[in-house]
Amino acid sequence: MASFWTDSMVTTIQRASRIDAYTNFPIGLLRMPGSTAPLAAMVPIAYRPINPLTRALQLEFDPDRVTDLSAGMRVLVVECIPTDDVVGRISRSIWSEAASNLNDETRSVSVDLVSVNNKAEFIEAVAKHRPDVLVISAHGIYQADSNLAGLMIGTERSIGTDLGPMPPMVILSACHTGPRGGGPVAVADLLLRQGARAVLSTLVPVGVFHNSVFMRRLLLYMSESIAGTERHVSMLDLWHRVQTNTVIMDILYGNPRLMDWGHSSEGGVPPIFEFMSRRAAGRISPEHLYDDAEAVLLEIAAERHEEEKVQGWLRSPGYLPESMMYTFIGDPSAIRLQAPRLITRIDSGQGPVGL
Repeated sequence: MASFWTDSMVTTIQRASRIDAYTNFPIGLLRMPGSTAPLAAMVPIAYRPINPLTRALQLEFDPDRVTDLSAGMRVLVVECIPTDDVVGRISRSIWSEAASNLNDETRSVSVDLVSVNNKAEFIEAVAKHRPDVLVISAHGIYQADSNLAGLMIGTERSIGTDLGPMPPMVILSACHTGPRGGGPVAVADLLLRQGARAVLSTLVPVGVFHNSVFMRRLLLYMSESIAGTERHVSMLDLWHRVQTNTVIMDILYGNPRLMDWGHSSEGGVPPIFEFMSRRAAGRISPEHLYDDAEAVLLEIAAERHEEEKVQGWLRSPGYLPESMMYTFIGDPSAIRLQAPRLITRIDSGQGPVGL
């Protein structure tokens, strides 16, 4: 992709506040010249599906539809993984805890958790709860030979078109539900045809513990934005905050030895808390997100006389920047978490000169 980075392209992206990517290529994984972090760390990206192109045109000519969640949101988590599956047991435990922590009547935020065994039960649950935000916790299926990515709803396979009408926002808590690059038929894209405005999906398989932290943080920031304690107006703005603020989880959760070290309290405060509460503020740049985070961790390790050991783990086996492997399909900017703010400018007693 070296030829992509012309001078005009670099200048344009440096000045962009967002990117709408009409492409099947995961451009968020590219690195701009002079940067060590993926492009997704520098600017929020929304992918617009183009398979088939006629359908993409239909979506673009649809009237703009804004979903206003500023007065509250109903979240439904549909657990599709069987109870005899170890991932299903872990997932249920995590989502149950998340639901109990996120339910907040003062913010009109409700989170319900239901388990389903097949597509019929799935459709019934969505119709009954009528959520604003639907979380589908499932195993993803990717068939490389047929270039197809879908979900396991209990014991049944689905590519999305058989799951009934969708709410405005869908979160796919599952592996490789939106692979890009080879133009696959993907459930993430097809759910837009079912009425979703924005679908969060994954490019590759993801770890259940990392995914749980990521998803809970996403929903927590949504709740905080609705309450006004966070200043994210649209889902796209909030999404970029979550994606870039999970860098320490990417590094530690991607390597078991780093995970153990990061949570160890042998040297006093665990390194992860030292990183988050004292060291990282003001030192992590979007252009060098992971390199800067590694430098802070190595500084902490050096003070504990463990720099060489941690350096070795960072290089071998290393880690996968999982947060960069999540993508928003559709138009997350159409999901509003706060009402637009009107600002009146006063010019030295001359009255309002602009809104």
